[in-house]
Amino acid sequence: MSFIIAKIDFAINTGSKLGGTYHDDAPTTLAIIESHSDELAASLLDRVHNSGATVGYQLVPDKDLRDTVSEIYCHLSDWLSTRNEFDLEQRYRAIGTRRAQQGVPFSQVAWAIVFTKENLWDFLKNNLEMDPAAVFTDLAHVLCS
Repeated sequence: MSFIIAKIDFAINTGSKLGGTYHDDAPTTLAIIESHSDELAASLLDRVHNSGATVGYQLVPDKDLRDTVSEIYCHLSDWLSTRNEFDLEQRYRAIGTRRAQQGVPFSQVAWAIVFTKENLWDFLKNNLEMDPAAVFTDLAHVLCS
């Protein structure tokens, strides 16, 4: 799933609009997300391990999943500012290939991606004074401009 599709999906599901006014809080939000990448990764591991939708992830070593997710959260600003659609496709293709080799069904990989988005959303709702929908809208604006 490309990040742009994920952003549009987010906007549709939350009723927010892509674009709008850029808030100066977006770079700070990225720094907060990146500095809490280990916490976010641990939280996602809990979600994945406690969901019936992702039982195949029992086949994935915790360190592998934690490193994969932490890398994305830790370098989010790089992914948003310098990576293009091809880079994202290659990254998710590699993750999907690795999970297939580990015996994880594609449907469960898709659920893990959904959980990654929900995990970030919950983190923002619980740790920022700013409305997470506004933050995501601002980030989408930065990417689309």
